[in-house]
This record gives sequence, structure tokens and C-alpha cells, in this order.
Amino acid sequence: MKGGSLPMSKLFFLGLPAHGHINPTLGLVRELTELGEQVIYYSFDAFRSGIEAAGAEFRRYPLNPANFDANQITQDFAILYRTLIEAASKLLPGLLEEIQREKPDYIIHDSLAVYGKYAGLLSGIPCVNSVTTLAFPDRFYLLPPNILWSSIKLALFHPRNAYLGYSRHRKLIREMGITKANMLDAFMNKEELNIVYTSDELQPNRRFFGQEFLFVGPSISGRTASELDIKLKELLEMERPLIYISLGTINNHDFSFYHACLEAFADPNFSVLMSVGSAVDISGLEVPEHVVIRRSLPQLEILKRADLFITHGGMNSVHEGLWFGVPLILIPQQEEQRAVALRVQKLGAGMVLKRKGAGDITQAVHKVLTHPAYRLRSRQLGDGLKEAGGAPRAASQIKAYMMNRCVEERV
Repeated sequence: MKGGSLPMSKLFFLGLPAHGHINPTLGLVRELTELGEQVIYYSFDAFRSGIEAAGAEFRRYPLNPANFDANQITQDFAILYRTLIEAASKLLPGLLEEIQREKPDYIIHDSLAVYGKYAGLLSGIPCVNSVTTLAFPDRFYLLPPNILWSSIKLALFHPRNAYLGYSRHRKLIREMGITKANMLDAFMNKEELNIVYTSDELQPNRRFFGQEFLFVGPSISGRTASELDIKLKELLEMERPLIYISLGTINNHDFSFYHACLEAFADPNFSVLMSVGSAVDISGLEVPEHVVIRRSLPQLEILKRADLFITHGGMNSVHEGLWFGVPLILIPQQEEQRAVALRVQKLGAGMVLKRKGAGDITQAVHKVLTHPAYRLRSRQLGDGLKEAGGAPRAASQIKAYMMNRCVEERV
């Protein structure tokens, strides 16, 4: 580590190139750069503009983005495991060379970026773990039940992917001379300081996580507001319940679900906004006047006014809904989202929809809108997110941690 009292430190931010892993970190990046840190952020070109807007220097991973197809790797933990280990094998030699050349003071890495943890171990540089999902314990049996069972099933029924991931992980550890490693590194990569972008209350099994885990909540309040066009303004200002529907940026191509929503919300006493992404042929949908369907919509501006949010249960979307006190109907598309959705349901701020027919949607909407307890709990959980400290607290704790490390090394 370089000398000095760390007023102007250089850091490598080794992110995972996916919206759900990049976007939650940008508030922290902005805060760190405002504190004088030089942030060099590694990702793919698709995320360059947002990273640079946050004040970081962008650097490109020398990987083929097609091999990080979020639609594929998030569906299967065995494929995800193999993909992460293969990425680590390709990235580590180059990262170690850049660390030798740039001499960063510390590394912040995504909780799935095993190459970040190993780069720190091999170079002797301290690391901070950035957790954009729920935090996972370092004991396999303490994983959320749905994730534990899904992992076991995938290992049993798709043994080839599981074996390839495991064997390549062992080979990587052996070839690189890594001594402090275990198989769960690919999914958590615990460090002495772990920044988790949710609240203590939303984290399942919080009691199993020690003081090295800092639950700071998301960074939402400082984001730039989007402009609303005339059609959106008209719908948002109408005196009728506003329903917002979005399945996120990955598995958002379920045409039958959108058709069921149109059937469920045929009643013009609702205003309905649907964000469907780029994979759905909007021209194939008959859209009534009280419904707006777009490929993308200004989510934060809509949630400020929404009465109900129908969501896939992605961490970012759930945080944004709760931030504005909006009750949720959750339709998880993969196991990580299911863990989030089940937690929200358990805490009383929403309900998980098991079937996606028009009648099922109608019943769920009626239940949530006619029971004020859902909105009350959403507001309470949102208050907890706001009180967690956000990016300012995270940046302050990172600086304090690095300062303590510097002092310890001098003694």
C-alpha cells in the first residue's frame, strides 16, 4: 500500500457486468470520487456512460460480453459458477499486471467477482466486497431454503456444469497458488468489510452476519429525475389507482403474462403502465386508452405516484418500490429473485404470485389494494432503507477501514 493518510487513494472497482450489479454501486462511486478517491472501474462498454457519469475512469474487461449473457447464466447456478471461474482464469493474469503497474491502494469487487478477491489475495492488496444481492452466509446450510434446494437439484440433475465449474475452480486455485479459497468464493467472496446495499430488516437471517457486514441500503434519492411526456403526465394525474408493471431488464419477454395483464386490467377504472423491454413485439398487443405500454419507462417517477408495483422481485426494483412506500406483487423469474420476493412477503409489504393467469392477477391486485397493511409495511421498510445511510455511510466506512489498515501496517 502506498504511504500517506489516504486523502487521495486509487482503487480498482471490479464489477460484475450486469445492470443489477452495476447500477447499485454508482452512488458509492460518486461518493468516493467526491471524497477525492481515484476510481478505476472495470466493466463492459454497455455500462461505460453510467460509470463515467459517476466520476470513475472506465476500463474494459478483455472478455466477450456474449459469454456473460445474463438471460442464460442467472437461470442456472451451475452455469453461473462455471462462467465466473472461467472469467477469473482469463482475467487474473492481466489484472495482476495492471495492479503491478497502477499500484492501487485497494480493490472493491462485486460479491460474484471471484477474480477480484483472488487478485487481492495474490497481490497483497486489501479488498472490500460489494454485495448488490442479498448477502449469502459462508456456510452452505444457512443459504435461503429455495436457493439451497435449487443448488442441490442443479448439481444432481445437471452434474456436468457443476463438475466443470468445480474442476476448473480447483485448477485455478492450484495454478495461481491461492491458499485461502473455498468453493463458496464464487458466490460471496467475503472480506473483512462487506458493503450490502439493503437494510438489516430486509436481509434474511441477519443474525448470522457479523460486524464486518455493513447494511447501508440503496442509493436512490440522489438520482436524476426523468422527463415525463404528455401521455404519461395525463395518466399519472388521473384520480384512479395507478398500477405499474415491469419484469426488469433480463427475463422480461413473457408475452403471455403481458396479455394476461391486459385482460386483468380491462377495467378503465385503473391507470396501467407496463415496461416490457425490447424483446416483446408491442404491435401484437391491443392496448386500451387507460394502458400505456413502452419498451422502457421512467420507473422512479412512476413509483412516486404508483398505488401498486407488479415486479419480478429484482433487488433494485424491490428497493425502489419500498423506497416510495408502494406495495408489491412479486413474480420472481429465478431463485435469487424468489428469495427476495419471499422475504418481502414474509415482512408483509407484498405477496408472491404463484400463477400468472388474468384471474390470479385480478385477485392479487384486489387483495393488496384493499388491505392497507401492505402499503403501511412498504412505507416502514422504505423508511428503514432510507435510514440505513446509503452511499455516504458506505464511503465513510470504506475510508475509515482503509485508514485503519494503513495505521496497522505502520505499527
